[in-house]
Amino acid sequence: MMARSPDDEIERWMNRGLEYVRQPGVSGKDSVVSVMLARSGASPEYIDMAIDFVLSAEEPKQLRDSVLFHLARTCSFNVDNAMIYLASTAANVRKREVARALATGVRRYPSRLPKVIKALQNESTATVFAVLGQMIRLGSNAPELDDAILNALTLHAGEDGYHSFLRNLSPGVRPTFSPRTPPGSSQRWADTLSAKLRKSVAQSGIYNHDDSSAIGFPHPSRTGVVRV
Repeated sequence: MMARSPDDEIERWMNRGLEYVRQPGVSGKDSVVSVMLARSGASPEYIDMAIDFVLSAEEPKQLRDSVLFHLARTCSFNVDNAMIYLASTAANVRKREVARALATGVRRYPSRLPKVIKALQNESTATVFAVLGQMIRLGSNAPELDDAILNALTLHAGEDGYHSFLRNLSPGVRPTFSPRTPPGSSQRWADTLSAKLRKSVAQSGIYNHDDSSAIGFPHPSRTGVVRV
């Protein structure tokens, strides 16, 4: 009913959905969470609800993966709200889920890439490197991504995470994968980098620079930036 309800009734159905998912032990919770997330247009409070489900140790992996699928789709089609979440005071572990969701959505729906790249132009260094880094790790190789990376490296040269971001781009450097990242995808992307990006990496002098940060948001227990 929630997915098909008219706009003038959606608030009532959303409230009923919230009441339902807050009950312990009910079935079909993943479907309700996914529908509410989509109907809200990736509103931050419903992104939080989806991430609560994804990070729950009580929910079966199959159901958590289903919500992740819908989180990726909804975030990639509602980029502005996803960016609002990434700029919020949400915990960094939650922001990493949204950055990964955006990257996954772009991989599935390549037509969304220009919208994401445009939105990143107004975001923080942490958000830019986190989202672009996840795209690389998931194997995205669109020509527009090369240009976006070069632009980010120019605009954010020397800032936190800059040199480690380059390390993750460099051919021959083994990246650190998250459990949900297909092994080898980043390396395959690195092997097909355009000539201009290879030249940029080669001229950076990254191997002579001591930078312990990496792609992602700062971990609360560390001073650097954790790999995601």
